[in-house]
Amino acid sequence: MEQQAVTVAANAAGLKEKRSVHRRRVLKSGVMLFNKGYASYGCRVRNLTEQGAMVEMGETAGVPSEFDFRMDGKNAVPAHVVWRTNDRLGIQFS
Repeated sequence: MEQQAVTVAANAAGLKEKRSVHRRRVLKSGVMLFNKGYASYGCRVRNLTEQGAMVEMGETAGVPSEFDFRMDGKNAVPAHVVWRTNDRLGIQFS
């Protein structure tokens, strides 16, 4: 129901829905690892699919375009930035 409301609101505003799969709303912690694992940024995962996620953090300017992403203590997976704002990133798992 919520996804349908978002799509209706986007269509009413003249925006085209670009998501091919439904994103689940979550609130989990994640870590972006880069520089061969010697550097990292913590983040909050706000929505999630099997292909990617939207994450929040204080500042995104220092995040490289490619990194390894780990969530819930699981193995890190390669990821890259699809879009960014000052405090959010859309990432796609490689």
